[in-house]
Amino acid sequence: MALSAMSFASCTQNLSEKPEHEIESLTELFDSLAMRGAYPRFNIDAFGDSVITEEYDYFSCLEDTMGVDSLDVEEWYKRTLDNLPSAIDTIIIDGEKHATYRDIKTERRMIENRIFLLHNVFPLVEKLCKRARESYRYITPDSIDYSVTIAKEPQKLLSFKRYKVTNRDYDNLFLRYTVEKPLKIKTKSSDPKPVHALLKQFLAEQKDVKQYEVNYEWDKGVPFPTEGEFYHSVSQRRKRGPDSLAASLVTGTCYFIPLKGSKAIERLSDEFCDRMIRLSAEKPVHRSRLTTRFLPGSDMKKELQNYIIHDKNTKLFIYEIKAQRCEDGLHILELNNPQGQRYTIPVSWWAVMRTHNTKIFWRNNDNNLPLQKVSEIPL
Repeated sequence: MALSAMSFASCTQNLSEKPEHEIESLTELFDSLAMRGAYPRFNIDAFGDSVITEEYDYFSCLEDTMGVDSLDVEEWYKRTLDNLPSAIDTIIIDGEKHATYRDIKTERRMIENRIFLLHNVFPLVEKLCKRARESYRYITPDSIDYSVTIAKEPQKLLSFKRYKVTNRDYDNLFLRYTVEKPLKIKTKSSDPKPVHALLKQFLAEQKDVKQYEVNYEWDKGVPFPTEGEFYHSVSQRRKRGPDSLAASLVTGTCYFIPLKGSKAIERLSDEFCDRMIRLSAEKPVHRSRLTTRFLPGSDMKKELQNYIIHDKNTKLFIYEIKAQRCEDGLHILELNNPQGQRYTIPVSWWAVMRTHNTKIFWRNNDNNLPLQKVSEIPL
């Protein structure tokens, strides 16, 4: 174990009150975060031909507290909760400004979950370090970095990092638990046919399934926004060099399964996610990655966020599936290999038929609305 000479007490946030219940394992910690509505994720990677990698991870980004005295951290967060502003930014639609508001309940939950994690993660990590095959710990005034090898066969790894974002007043916290498992059947095939077949079988079992074609297009010479986050893109690839302004097109199909009742929608979403997890674990497609997140208060139930098969040569995707639960049912998006070296996918893809540069064409009323970055015009 390597340890810097820096003072550990100023970074670990050893809060004065002990947790009511001591967390005994990493899976219990992730389960507890899910029960609190913190949205940890579970992923399966199949980038090797003989192993798959299962990952549990959790990321939290809040205002910087690295310099706050350890005994004052909880009080600092509570003061922050009392002073949260409501209106934070504006968005322009058809030339009119619309205020966007901070979700106070969400902000409160994020801060309360950070307090819960600070109470529990350090005692657990320290305990695991003492039992580990190998462990590494490095501390500076602006960061904490743990790397722990819990077991060799199968390999189980823990990574815990906390660091201040350079030039920004944010304090990031990242926790990942990784387990590598050997494959019974080795594979090097990146053919999406097994995944497509699973999707078609799932859809065939449902009633009143609706579908429509989608496409997301950028013209040659039209740049992506260069400042801040790209507001109407949930995922994107920026290309530098001669392809940075190349034309691009992503095509696919969106399926909609109408249902009534949140419980029925949740059960259907959970079933589809379970099938995708079993496929990824038992018959993985080479260079695929499945990403799910735990449902709040669900006792380890998960929902699919996306499934991607990556192209080794272009670094783009060969095939992608996304899923989204809404009040009216379950939406599933199936996308094909992008044409071009850059692409974007809309944030609200389940309500969109197509996009053309910064314009979006909505599914319900086909309105044509130019979009702006959320922080385009400050209040």
